[in-house]
Amino acid sequence: MMDKAAVVAGNDTQESVVELEMTETMKEKKRRGWFSRFVISCLAFFLVFGIINLLYYVLGMEPFGTRAVSIDDAKIQYIDFFTYYVDVLHGVRPLSYDFGNMLGGSSIGLFSYYLSSPFNLLLYYFGKKGVYKFFDLAVALKLGTAGATFSWFLQRRFRDRIRPVFVLALSMGYALMQYSVAQSSNIMWLDGVYMLPLILLGVYEVIHKKSVWRLVLTTAFCIFCNWYIAGICCLFSGIWFLFEFFFYDKEEDEIEDRKESSKKADSLLAADADAAKDAAVAKDAAIVKDAAAAKNIDAAKNTAVAKNNLSAKGMRASRSRGMYQRAHTPGILVGITDFVVSFCRYVWGMGLGVAMSAVLFLPVISAMRKGKGQYEEVKILMDLTGDLLSSVRGYVIGTQSDRGFAALFCGSIAVFAAAALIFSGSVKLRQKAAFIALAAVCLMMLHWEPAMLAFSLMKPAKSYWYRYSFLVCFTMLFGAGAYLSRAEKDKWTKLAVPVCSILYAAAVLKLNGIHLADFTARGMSLVSMHKPVFVTAAASVILALLTLVLLSDQKRGPARLAAGILLLAVTGAELWGNAWLFWKNHSDGSQELYMEYSEGLGKQLSRLKSLDRGYYRIAQDRTRHHYEDDLTAYFNDSLAQNYWSNTAYTSSPDNAQLSLMWRLGYRDEAGCMMIVRDPVLASDSFLGVKYLLQSTPVRGLKRVKNVDSFNGRSVYLNPYALPMAFVYDGSKLPTRRYDNTFDYQNALFSILSGRKTELYKPLEWTRENRDNKAFFRVF
Repeated sequence: MMDKAAVVAGNDTQESVVELEMTETMKEKKRRGWFSRFVISCLAFFLVFGIINLLYYVLGMEPFGTRAVSIDDAKIQYIDFFTYYVDVLHGVRPLSYDFGNMLGGSSIGLFSYYLSSPFNLLLYYFGKKGVYKFFDLAVALKLGTAGATFSWFLQRRFRDRIRPVFVLALSMGYALMQYSVAQSSNIMWLDGVYMLPLILLGVYEVIHKKSVWRLVLTTAFCIFCNWYIAGICCLFSGIWFLFEFFFYDKEEDEIEDRKESSKKADSLLAADADAAKDAAVAKDAAIVKDAAAAKNIDAAKNTAVAKNNLSAKGMRASRSRGMYQRAHTPGILVGITDFVVSFCRYVWGMGLGVAMSAVLFLPVISAMRKGKGQYEEVKILMDLTGDLLSSVRGYVIGTQSDRGFAALFCGSIAVFAAAALIFSGSVKLRQKAAFIALAAVCLMMLHWEPAMLAFSLMKPAKSYWYRYSFLVCFTMLFGAGAYLSRAEKDKWTKLAVPVCSILYAAAVLKLNGIHLADFTARGMSLVSMHKPVFVTAAASVILALLTLVLLSDQKRGPARLAAGILLLAVTGAELWGNAWLFWKNHSDGSQELYMEYSEGLGKQLSRLKSLDRGYYRIAQDRTRHHYEDDLTAYFNDSLAQNYWSNTAYTSSPDNAQLSLMWRLGYRDEAGCMMIVRDPVLASDSFLGVKYLLQSTPVRGLKRVKNVDSFNGRSVYLNPYALPMAFVYDGSKLPTRRYDNTFDYQNALFSILSGRKTELYKPLEWTRENRDNKAFFRVF
């Protein structure tokens, strides 16, 4: 009996071991797949990061030189905001309220739009003197991350059917597209570039994996990074949901799933054979000892075989039952049901993602309602803007966007591979129609006024045109990835790839005014004049040939390896050249001036605060930079240098403060900039401006001799300044609307003083028109 029990227990153990080994095998395969994707994504990150740092080195930019990508608003605003954020990270100043923000207020709106990216936490280690170094590093890190997330998207979305070399090439194109380079100064928008692939992967999983958590988490995280660019990504995700629902090929994935199921079944049957052999050996050994034990062994063997056979058959039968049920349900009903269920799941996921970000998003809404987030009546025109072929003409290395003209360069391979998708014989008509429809939507985003306004979140863009054009580049690169995922099976590949690349090269030359006759007549001089155009066309043809070599060579070998390296080199070279042409002419070399100016202003303020430790505001007539017409937009010194002022320039101002300042005689611009240059003595005094940093003396102000002059400015005392806080009955303040700032100030000071006060009196004047000129005489 002991022997019988031992044999039965042995067979049970063998069955358990077989099942455990199968489970472990599948887990190991899944781990290998995840690890492979991770390695390729890391390669994409380091390729992009390396190309950008090579550009920094060649162009003498931080950290290898003194120039930086912080141009335009980055130079005017963001550097000061980052300097302020260093104080916040070190616990010197709060986000909840700061008097350095114009007349004082919450900095939540400022934080959520400019500073909430997780990469900005690195400022803690750079300090105020390393802000420029951080800026360039953050651009490289964010674009490298964009390459990694797009790589991950391609591998997961197309189930590892795209060769790694093409994944890397397309990921480089996405990370280093024209948008990324041109908007590198608007660094807060780059968070949307690296988050978009993850959000749209979440949409894919909502529809086809029945899971919402990736969409929920990526949506919430993107809103936290920058609510504005997150709004653009979320709006596009709705369009992507419709596209993905109709583009996805269920039959193709079902075939892959059946292959996977067959492999599992074969593994189980192989395990049966091994179990049978082991049982036979055990049987022969047991015959000598006990004939009854042999019978038990036979029974155990048959049970194990039957169990595994049923398991293998069950896996196939389960899928067959599902296919039978769907086959006997009306097709249109199945489609409508799937769409409604998927759409509800998508809405639930997006809503939950927004709700998770409410910890930051609700305070932002509250802050924005007081400023530029207020409703603004917009006249929607149904016009078309620009030439519809301009995007093709401008798909050239080194082009820049302007109104009516979007620069979309993201690598030549993106164009001819996406075009080949339309002509591919392995792509179904439904999928082609879905992609063409999405391309049409993208075209509308670039040229139709309502779509342009919608993707600018209902705020008319007056600068930084096509701040959403990365969506169009993503669409192109997705089309290229979709084609390359099936190109090896497409019988038209050897024709579609070279034809599309040649047509693209010819179109670029033709639309840029280059004809064969001109080339015959002028030769290389014409090439020299239009070098970027010819380089783009040549790169397209070379990349098409390398793509054909890689798709034709099914075996790994030196030729395939060389072709892959060359493809990555040519792709990297054209993207490198595009970025080099832009950053060569658009980089900031004022870092030393900024540091010198900040150091001088810091010494001046430190000395002044040591003499007067009270509460007051400080105004100034000069900033660190003035244009040729003596105008300036650099009004954020108070935020950067931690003092109280009466001016600021942000995209999240308080409209109540702007309105008050305008009535007090100051001027605002575009609803986000309070311009204070020359002193307005009465209003300055009312607001508690006790000291002024002046480049020229002002009558009525006293020079503070104990504070040295810096940056060409001396400190002057305003003896008429009122305290920062005083009590008065608010019901007696002026309530009627004043369109004249002088009338308002007279009324305000009359009420405050308790007697009629005329700070300003109307002047008598005459006007005379002579020779199409107007002459005014003031008495």
